[in-house]
Amino acid sequence: MPHTDKSDWLAIAATGQKQAAHILSFLIIGAGISGLGTAVALRRAGHRVVLVESQDGLDTAPEHARGIRLPPNMTKIINRWGYGDRLAKIGVVAPQVSFAHWETGEYLGVQSLSRDLVRDAGGEFFMTEHARFLALLLEIAKELGADVRFGSHVAQLGEDCRSAILQSGETLQADIIVGSDNIHGLCRPLLAPNDAEARSDNDFMTYTSVISADKVKANPELAELVIGSDEGFPNWFWFGDKCSAMTYPVNVEGDCALVVWLPDDGAGEVWGEVVDAETADNALAALKAEPRLRKLISLSPVMRVKTLSRLPLQECVHPSNNMLVIGEALHPAPRGLYFNHAMSLEDSAALGKLFSHALDHAQIPSFLHAFTELRHARCERMVALDSGSLSWITMSGPAATQRNDEFRERAAAGKDTMEPMEDDALSSEKSQAILDENREIFGYDAEDAADGWWISWGLPGERARGNDWSTNIELGMSTTVEE
Repeated sequence: MPHTDKSDWLAIAATGQKQAAHILSFLIIGAGISGLGTAVALRRAGHRVVLVESQDGLDTAPEHARGIRLPPNMTKIINRWGYGDRLAKIGVVAPQVSFAHWETGEYLGVQSLSRDLVRDAGGEFFMTEHARFLALLLEIAKELGADVRFGSHVAQLGEDCRSAILQSGETLQADIIVGSDNIHGLCRPLLAPNDAEARSDNDFMTYTSVISADKVKANPELAELVIGSDEGFPNWFWFGDKCSAMTYPVNVEGDCALVVWLPDDGAGEVWGEVVDAETADNALAALKAEPRLRKLISLSPVMRVKTLSRLPLQECVHPSNNMLVIGEALHPAPRGLYFNHAMSLEDSAALGKLFSHALDHAQIPSFLHAFTELRHARCERMVALDSGSLSWITMSGPAATQRNDEFRERAAAGKDTMEPMEDDALSSEKSQAILDENREIFGYDAEDAADGWWISWGLPGERARGNDWSTNIELGMSTTVEE
């Protein structure tokens, strides 16, 4: 594993992160959000990091473009790490969400995003392009001294999961291997050989694209869907019968992300399948989509992928205690919704914070299993929330009619869609329950949770072992393992 030079240490020092007293070597497999985020988090704690990715670079192909929405529990991590200003340059803040009818385009209502909730959570609701967010994480990881190697495909792991053999024949050694290579990668099957039995498919597929601002502005009927105003940049949802769609700007120029959920007709499970405009339009036409949606989907290449979901693994640590899985490899959630990416960056933050307390090799098993303890219930709940959201936006029959009628009633009264009607105790109670849940979900702090574990369980364990748990070394004073 590579040494860290002085310039890297200076970059790490600027983050203000406490350095681990005992430096470990990590090999991360996969350059998605969880992999790159973990490279940043571990380098901030002073650990040595090599990240390998089988692709030759980040996927920036226009036909593979897609948006990403970052909730406050995700953006607060970037802010705390000191990169909030850089994030702000690649996207826009979402002030509200508007709703429309799938077939008619009828306006159903709007929900403003609570500024009190944002303030309390410590982060914003943010929108950008997936590739640009990955590029930001990659840039930061390299600045901090992570060794990122594209075009490096892992063929197999060593029996003790402390080494990886690349297709080139090179062998890489590490104290800990982090599998962030998604649901179809090498690492998850090592922990869940019968993974197919845990599938919880939802019979949907997701269409995604990013449409240039020039193409949108050339069609005046689309302007209100993406063009910013004094109130900020819009985010729209369409409610259909077993189908739904969403648009949102991904930058100040007005480039627009489109996400459509339709009944599955045989989409693959891996990102990258591009469908032609005629196929996409026919799919929407068959479900009587309103003209604006059909126009949007015709303006740019479209990817589609199966909207599968699987239960989070009960245990994410290999029996060797030398390898764990994170990100989508650990907790695949329905594609295109809110929490999949947020869970991945929370994984990174929690893992980095746990290992910032490293005093020796003997702590590795306890830190890895603490990660499972911290993340399982949280991720299980967030996957359930995304699955519930997919069911809610695609509901049909009387339940959908009731939802739409309630939205119309509130809109006519000048109220937000989740705002209770006057003299309606049940509506008020429901709205308060939703607000309380949002405060809890978006206010969650993955690093605070990891520090809480350390104070409650880690420190007492170190005292019992007779370790000098009070060690809090200065930069450059770390004890390192042999290269």
